[in-house]
Amino acid sequence: MLASIGTILARVIVAFAFIKPYYDYRVQSVYEFLAVRFGSMTKNMASGIFLFTRVLGIGVRLYLGGAIMVVIWRYLFPSLPVNLNTYIWGIIFVTLVTTIYTAIGGIKAVVWTGLIQALLMLSSVVFAIFLLIHNLPGGLDAVKQNLGSLHSVKFLQTGWNTDLPFGAALKGMFEEPYTLFAAFIGSTMMIMATHGTDQIWSNEC
Repeated sequence: MLASIGTILARVIVAFAFIKPYYDYRVQSVYEFLAVRFGSMTKNMASGIFLFTRVLGIGVRLYLGGAIMVVIWRYLFPSLPVNLNTYIWGIIFVTLVTTIYTAIGGIKAVVWTGLIQALLMLSSVVFAIFLLIHNLPGGLDAVKQNLGSLHSVKFLQTGWNTDLPFGAALKGMFEEPYTLFAAFIGSTMMIMATHGTDQIWSNEC
């Protein structure tokens, strides 16, 4: 819940921080704003960093897609060897398929891809939980026995210890990585970055 609130808060902050200056300076992106506000050198440096990191990100995504193709290849042809060329052909295959369906389908392909991605992510979570419980000795009964009761498990951790003084409790909450507070701050910062300074996301929004 707090993570969702963080995404909403981030959009409000972006609206106040970026949209008004965009209208005032008559620009359409953060890079145009940087050119007007700080000069072309700052704009070029920010653009270069964006392009460099974007290429790295795309490279990682293509590699992961190629790695999945290699896993499928091993499953279909276990007797054939796997080498660097197998990964390269897997990356080329993913690139060609993605380019073709995006060029043919246009915005519909993008929308349907997002839907399929969301369904895959949700189904993967359910499938992973099922595999964990299925392969765990004792199954669901062992989980209930070790946890005491599913109703007593605190799925939403705040990280706040009411037994400690305020300062110590606040310090402990900041030190705990997996809490509602961490999700709130993390989601807010992430959406501010993607929707505020990322050229691709800011154009889509």
